[in-house]
Amino acid sequence: GMLTSVETLAIQHNSFSGTLPSELGMLRNMTILSLHKNDIVGSIPSELVLLSDISTLSLAVNSITGTIPSELGLCSKLEILALSWNKLTGVIPSELGMLTSAKDMLLVANTFTIEADIPNEICELASTNTTL
Repeated sequence: GMLTSVETLAIQHNSFSGTLPSELGMLRNMTILSLHKNDIVGSIPSELVLLSDISTLSLAVNSITGTIPSELGLCSKLEILALSWNKLTGVIPSELGMLTSAKDMLLVANTFTIEADIPNEICELASTNTTL
């Protein structure tokens, strides 16, 4: 069966590979999802917005592609969003500016659309250490 009561999933600095399953959104008690420095490919599933208690989402140093789901802006308890060193594209969604609990937002070393401005909503997050 599904381990729906899992609060922390930390698989870091491994050779964990494949895509992020949308079923991760079913882990409703998850507060920390840390999968940085692996070989994860594919996109970030929008179902992660179902993790209403998530405070840390660290997917840095992988090979994740696609765009940042704007739905992540609905994760109101998110304090750390680490997506650096991936292959993310498109624009940085302005909805991330709704992450008023955010302390660190790390998005460096991706291939975002350069022509697009950094959304004002993100720039106005006064207590957030944003690294783009």
